Formats: sequence, C-alpha cells, structure tokens
Amino acid sequence: MRIAPGTALVSLVHLVANALLLLLGYYWLGLSESNAFHLAWSFLVIAVFVATAIWLHGATFVYFDGHEDRLQNAAKLALRHLPPLSVLTLISVVIYVLLWRWTRSFAHAGFLISSYVTMTLRIPATPASVIRTLNGIFWFVRWIVLPVCLIPVFANVAKRGWPGFYPKLLRAGKKWVYRIEVAILILCAIWLPFRLFAWRPEFKAFALQMASFLLRAGLAYLLFVAGLLAIERLTSAGRPDFSQPSRAPSP
Repeated sequence: MRIAPGTALVSLVHLVANALLLLLGYYWLGLSESNAFHLAWSFLVIAVFVATAIWLHGATFVYFDGHEDRLQNAAKLALRHLPPLSVLTLISVVIYVLLWRWTRSFAHAGFLISSYVTMTLRIPATPASVIRTLNGIFWFVRWIVLPVCLIPVFANVAKRGWPGFYPKLLRAGKKWVYRIEVAILILCAIWLPFRLFAWRPEFKAFALQMASFLLRAGLAYLLFVAGLLAIERLTSAGRPDFSQPSRAPSP
C-alpha cells in the first residue's frame, strides 16, 4: 500500500504546525498580564493560537473529504469558514465549562446519593464511592461522548460553513462502528499521550531521566498527531485514497 504524496504532505504539515502551536501555547502560559499592554498581547497570542488550530484542522477535514484538488484549496475553503468554526469552538468550550462547574457539586451530590442508597435501598454506599462513580461518568462524557458528537459537526461546518450546523445535514450521522473507532482514536490521540507524558520511570542518573523524558515526549507527540489525522480522515470518509496518487474522475 502506497501513501499518496498529498497525504504525506498533510502529515508533514501537521507534524510541524502542531509543534509550533504547542510552543505558542507554552509561550502564552508564561505571559504576564500586569498592565493593559501585556493583557492585550496575551489576548492576541491566544486568539492567533485558537484561530490557527481551528484553521489547520478544518482544512484537513476539507482535504480528506475529497472535494478539493489541492491542500491549498482546502486551506482557502477552511479559512472562509473560520467564523462558523470559531462559533462552534466557542459553543464546545461553553459546554465543557458547564460540565466542569457541575463537577464542583460532586461532593454534595455524593453525600446525598450515598445517604439515599444506604437508607432507602439498604445498600451500603459511601460518599467517596459515589464521587468516584460520578467522576468516571464525567470522564466518559468528556473524553468519549462529547468528542464523538462534536467532531462530525466540526467536519460539516469546515466543509459547508454555516449550513453545516443544520440538523438535516447531521441526521444521517455516522454508524456505530465509526463512533467506536473514533472513541479508540481519541484515547490514543489525547488520553494516552497525557498518561505517557505523566509517567515517571525510576532512574537515578540524570542522563537516563532526560533520555526517558525525550523518548516519552516524542512518542506522545507522534501519537497525538497520528491520532488526530486518523480521526479527521475517518470522519471525512477516508479520502484521498492511499492507493491513488490522483483523485481525477474516471470517464
């Protein structure tokens, strides 16, 4: 199986662009907001970071959909659809913020639920066990349910603009096989790299510690980029084909 030159180019672009975005995000985290100028600069940096990330992945969805002949054309179309993509991103952020605020009530909810289960159902339950269960549900919703639901919408908006929000375009949806595949890829692209990066092997020598860090960071980054590319290609119907160097229509 031979990888098409265009797909190799997209992969190279993602390897470089995502690395630059991560460096930009790291730079933004170190910015001070001591006065109005620094606050405005901080806002400008984060705005460029978000807009570039949206544009990069929106263009990838368009390219893999097979409607564009070149990556440059896909980038132009995604750039025109940047306003609706930004609105969708803002909606997603609001949903996640609301979920995060809901988790702050877990302590009180754990006490009430454990009391009800113990007193009414006669099943021993502690607030700690209830909180662990609620955290597990929240983890599943945050890492699996929401991304699987939002990614096809993002792809539709990237390709169609504002009409991509319309329920009629999303009614057919994706098959359950697709949802399971995307869920696995999300774990490989986001959750697994975090776990790998947070792992701390027991090495006494500084050289071994540094080598372990570089190896884990490099592997985590490759998993991140490869997983996102796989999700975007799978969501956009798997085009362009790996076996075809060109998408020219057959007579």
